[in-house]
Amino acid sequence: MKIIPSLAVTILLSTQCIAQNVITDTTATVLAYWNKGDKAKYSLKMTKEKYGNGKKISGGTSESDIDIMVADATDSTYTLHWKYSKINLPGYNNSDPLIEKLTKLVEGITFKYLTEQDGSFKALVNYKEVQKAVNTSLDDFLKMYPQKERAMIEQVKTVFTSRESIEELIMKDVQLVHNLYGGEYKLHEKLTAETQLPNVLGGNPFPAILTIEMVQLDKLNKTCTINLDQVLDAEKAAKEVGAFLDKTSNPPLEKLPDLDISDKYAFEVDLVTGWMKKVLFTRTAAAEGKKNVEIHEITKL
Repeated sequence: MKIIPSLAVTILLSTQCIAQNVITDTTATVLAYWNKGDKAKYSLKMTKEKYGNGKKISGGTSESDIDIMVADATDSTYTLHWKYSKINLPGYNNSDPLIEKLTKLVEGITFKYLTEQDGSFKALVNYKEVQKAVNTSLDDFLKMYPQKERAMIEQVKTVFTSRESIEELIMKDVQLVHNLYGGEYKLHEKLTAETQLPNVLGGNPFPAILTIEMVQLDKLNKTCTINLDQVLDAEKAAKEVGAFLDKTSNPPLEKLPDLDISDKYAFEVDLVTGWMKKVLFTRTAAAEGKKNVEIHEITKL
């Protein structure tokens, strides 16, 4: 999900003549400077936790390697190949085999996608290939489990029927890595704008408030750190929550439940190459004494 264009950051429309990101004492651009054949290797650590009434109910951690290769570079786009490998679940004790297989669903699949000239995500190229690989794995799972688990897998399959759903759900880490590209950021200048968060209840997205700030700029080593927060606008989101509960609650609730959703991002950028050095993403969703936390930590090796 591309966030940055909703903010009043400077979008750089032409970069062919720029040899590297423009860095001053207080500002920096975030643009890709890749050549065909360039490679980058990352580690991914993903944690999911559930809480009830302040106590941890369940949770676990998965780890994997990510290999990225610049397959092509033109004046207007880059073509990148992204592949997960060595996926394991060290943080899941006595892991459910189904959870393990779903976590490893993307292992071995190569995502071939385009970015804009600045490095921002554009589109998945081999959508049909990815969809076929995912569906083949899910069909194999169906043969291994009783009816209850089969229903869950069939429901998962329905999610991946479009290019957009694959880009948003299966390629979440790709979207994270490419989120900042195309902007110019000023040190300690906090920008605020209205945006949207996915509606976890189904239906229209929830209104939210987005803030972004460059919190560190190292001109000597040519790195910067940029934080981005998205927080649910509870007052504006009440209408969507109410509409959902009117359809699902019997009898109707007299009072809407408190709902809190927030996303926090921290990006560390190598301003020489344009590769992200580290991306940390935390999503927290809480309602009626229950809380889900999802953390993605992507680190360049």
